[in-house]
Amino acid sequence: MGMRFTSDVSDAFDGSIHVFTRPFHWQGEDWLNFGYVIAGAAAISLIDTEVRNFFLRNESGSDHVLVKIGEFYGEPLSVVAITGCIYLFGNIADNDWARETAIIMTAALLPGGIYQTTAKISAGRARPYLELGHNYFEPFRREEDYYSFVSGHMLVATATSLVLAKRINNVIAKGTLYSLGLLTGIARLYSDDHWISDVFLGGMLAAAVTHSASQWHEEENQSQTTRLNIRLLPMKNGFTLSFSW
Repeated sequence: MGMRFTSDVSDAFDGSIHVFTRPFHWQGEDWLNFGYVIAGAAAISLIDTEVRNFFLRNESGSDHVLVKIGEFYGEPLSVVAITGCIYLFGNIADNDWARETAIIMTAALLPGGIYQTTAKISAGRARPYLELGHNYFEPFRREEDYYSFVSGHMLVATATSLVLAKRINNVIAKGTLYSLGLLTGIARLYSDDHWISDVFLGGMLAAAVTHSASQWHEEENQSQTTRLNIRLLPMKNGFTLSFSW
């Protein structure tokens, strides 16, 4: 089990590096898609204030339970617990599916978290409740009140839901997971912690890192099935070479 754990940590690290460095390998179509996302965020930012006002007008005590569920699902500690439980189950039950799922989640969320943390610190966008407006940025302010851009909760919730939904072949489970991701975004708007453009970009960042992590995992599996392995095995009267691919 110790060797397997070491191997899994190494795989998660390799996957994280792969995802983190993907933008350095982007080509024409990738940059075009990136441009679409930025253009979409710019367009959505035009309704930042209107969407915020809608949620302020429709606050209701009956919604607080759903808000708390959405907030909890997007908490970094929640995804650490979910990933840890999935991996622990995979080790105890000797379940490769669970172990690989935890590795993919790690490979997606670690680099995603680095990108999100870098963005929120460098941008210094004021949270809506400060009443400074959606265009107020104070780069490197390094205060929680100025960490609106982009939504970390939306990143965590969407990435978790996308990875699990891709790995689970059940329509009801997929629908539940997607609903939880959406609920987290709504909760962040309802609690007045983010503008809708922050939530949109958090979701897009999650989609990008999960796609990259899943693609990495598929390529790794494919390379392992086509890789030639040569082993020297002891025999009663000497040794023999074993070839597998």
